[in-house]
Amino acid sequence: MFRYFENNVQSILKAQFIVCNSFQDFGHAIFTSFPNIIPVGPLPLRKATKATGHFWSDDPTCIDWLDQQPANSVVYVAFGSIATLDQNQLEEFAFALDSDQMRFLWVTRPDQTMGEHHDFLKQFRESINRSGKGKIVNWCNQEKVLAHPSIVCFVSHCGWNSVMDGVRNGVPFLCLPFFADQLAIRNHLCDVVKVGLSLVKNENGVVTREEIRSKLIELLQSEEIKARARRMKELAHRSISPRGPAGFIVFFNHCSPPVILWVLSSALSDQPPLPWSPPSSPVN
Repeated sequence: MFRYFENNVQSILKAQFIVCNSFQDFGHAIFTSFPNIIPVGPLPLRKATKATGHFWSDDPTCIDWLDQQPANSVVYVAFGSIATLDQNQLEEFAFALDSDQMRFLWVTRPDQTMGEHHDFLKQFRESINRSGKGKIVNWCNQEKVLAHPSIVCFVSHCGWNSVMDGVRNGVPFLCLPFFADQLAIRNHLCDVVKVGLSLVKNENGVVTREEIRSKLIELLQSEEIKARARRMKELAHRSISPRGPAGFIVFFNHCSPPVILWVLSSALSDQPPLPWSPPSSPVN
């Protein structure tokens, strides 16, 4: 993994342009300050029937369950494919989601908890799924879930793919970043575009159930945040429409045919893209 990131950094240093899965209105100041970073997104999947980039199978029953819920009533909770929760934090989320009788869909990977953590979650999961007031699954098709009309907000780790999934569907965020760029992305969501709120840890490094409930209530009652999230959805869709900023056109005007073919084949393929090495001399 380290070698992978090291190679990426070295390639970026040689690149004339950097193409990113974002859009002009989401990071206007950044793209204005660094014009060689070209946003061409948010890029949706060609098909929303198959999620990519993980090792777990989607649970199709979560969509069936969402179909039975009222519009804007379900809190979606997912922390990506790497982050883990210790026993204290796991229990705080469980009790927070259960105590207010709110509807929720919670994704907990098979490897997200171990030992006693796993036993607690197994019992809690059986109780919640049996009651019908919530749904806990190992994995889901996140693109389809966030596009579902029953989803009201997204409790997220602020990974970039998850952020783009939420933004292009107009879903406000409750943010709990774990590491790396997730902290900066949290700040961007909450302080710059203002489509979310941040969960705050206590002196022991735990987000308490009271904090979770309080921020959820604040988020769900904030018409301003929800309106900004809907507006960001409009801007996201406009950016990839024929009348949008056309980041692809800007990019293609500066690139040679081999680069364009590589980008297109990567974007249109269901398989991971082949490695790209930038040319030794600048592209005119």
